[in-house]
Amino acid sequence: MREGKSIVFHKVKKPIKDRKGEAMGILGVSWEVTDQKRKEEELKKICEHLEETLSEREAELQWANRLLQQEMAERLMAEERLKGAEGLRRIFEEAVLHFLTDNTHRKQAQEELCTSIEPFRRLMDALEEYLFPSNGNGGEHERLELS
Repeated sequence: MREGKSIVFHKVKKPIKDRKGEAMGILGVSWEVTDQKRKEEELKKICEHLEETLSEREAELQWANRLLQQEMAERLMAEERLKGAEGLRRIFEEAVLHFLTDNTHRKQAQEELCTSIEPFRRLMDALEEYLFPSNGNGGEHERLELS
């Protein structure tokens, strides 16, 4: 032992046989491998640490990927809502313009306006809920007032 520490040896033994094939002794060789074993243990610990770190990073990346996919889905839904809002805005605008400019078809324009305004209100309510989600106090919304 070196200073109270264990010393590790690697041993190789082989029987020595006479001409008849009978064992007459043993030939043995050994050499110290303490440093090699210590380095192997250090390398093993480093590999375990790297595997643990890799697993943590992989979990973080999976979490970030799920968030990105969710955000992409939300953005696609918002784009679809905005496309629908643009279409309804055009219908509403055309109905109002028609109502204001063509007195001969006033009854038809009023019907178109009434038909167009309800989906537009629902869309505006949906957009308002999307842009200003309920904060849990009875459905009221928090809004930032710009002056």
